[in-house]
Amino acid sequence: MAHPLRNARLDAREVAHAANGHSRPAAIVCNAHITGLAVARSLARRGVPVIGLDREPDGVALASNALVAAAVCHDPIAEEQEFVADVLAIGEHLERPAVLFGCMDEWVLALSAHRERLERSFLFPFAEDAVVRGLLDKSVLYRAAAAAGVPFPRTLDTREADDDRVLAEIGVPCILKPAAKRPFYDAFEANLFVVEDAEAFATRRREGEAFGMLAQEIVPAAGDGYVTVAAALGRGGRVLGTFVGQRLEIFPPGFGTTCLARGVVEPELEERAVAILRRLGYHGIAEVEFLRDPRDGVFKLLDVNTRPWKWIGLPVAAGVDLPWLAYAEATGEPIAPLERRDDVLWVSVKDYVPLRARGDAMQAVDPLGKERWLDLIAGRVGDGVVDAILDPADPEPFYRALRSVFGEGRYSCPC
Repeated sequence: MAHPLRNARLDAREVAHAANGHSRPAAIVCNAHITGLAVARSLARRGVPVIGLDREPDGVALASNALVAAAVCHDPIAEEQEFVADVLAIGEHLERPAVLFGCMDEWVLALSAHRERLERSFLFPFAEDAVVRGLLDKSVLYRAAAAAGVPFPRTLDTREADDDRVLAEIGVPCILKPAAKRPFYDAFEANLFVVEDAEAFATRRREGEAFGMLAQEIVPAAGDGYVTVAAALGRGGRVLGTFVGQRLEIFPPGFGTTCLARGVVEPELEERAVAILRRLGYHGIAEVEFLRDPRDGVFKLLDVNTRPWKWIGLPVAAGVDLPWLAYAEATGEPIAPLERRDDVLWVSVKDYVPLRARGDAMQAVDPLGKERWLDLIAGRVGDGVVDAILDPADPEPFYRALRSVFGEGRYSCPC
């Protein structure tokens, strides 16, 4: 499928024209990297015309044949007003309101902050701005968790506690994590700080002060301890679909992002995740992250993402198509009963292969095994295993990913 404006600066009229005339309203997906690619492929398979927007030209999804149009827009952080103007300009030329999907926090927050203006031409598949910001502020999140009886690691807000109290109650080594995650990543190219001693704590606290830092105990992590509840909720907290994924490998090692995950069965965690989301009035796609504490065997809440995330392709492949559920809820489409599988693996080959080759993998034995590797190599995508990018029916995104590995293109994303 040809892209009018692939990687070119946005021409709103031409992009909208590419999405008009289809049987279903369009979806606008931004950013257009690994997460956006999974969302775009999910919706395109249902006949939804998908427009991909990004602030950078090298996002892998911008090359996908799942898009009817792809373009570079303004930066939602540094140029928020201009970015919103870009989206509004597209809306002026659409035949019907399109559904907006933000695939990282900065896109969600920029869209959410201007919701009243944007709702004239667009549909929002997620909750109102105050709800989203409440969930993303970890101090608010942890208070809600406490009220709901959901365990979480020992945590103190450094805006409310001095160094002596934090060091006495949390101790070192510990984690310093920001309330405002994406601006923090842009500043430090890291999702959090790990501090080893009191001196490092004081230094890092000062460096991250503008982002609202929380001090948190380090929970010892086993190789299979990270478990995430993926959910799509409708208005009023109606459960559209849930799925539980277990993170098996992280790249880079330590505090990187998932590069291997599988489906598991944890109904109690699903109940806890839904309880948190309902307590804070959220609807839409969400990822609720837990970590099993080996000291007491209890799953403890780490974080909530109010958007699609890197391995959302796993629940999609397992029959819980979260992007479609959110789109259908927003547009009033009927939702068929789900046929969920819990035996699917998701892998990011470009990250997992070097991780295991260097001996940094947490799993002693490769969980994919011969048969799943053969499925991937033979192009049997979705037959028990799905890759983050690789799809023989849509090959160019993987080529783009290879170029970035070779140093020929770089995309700045914490995923």
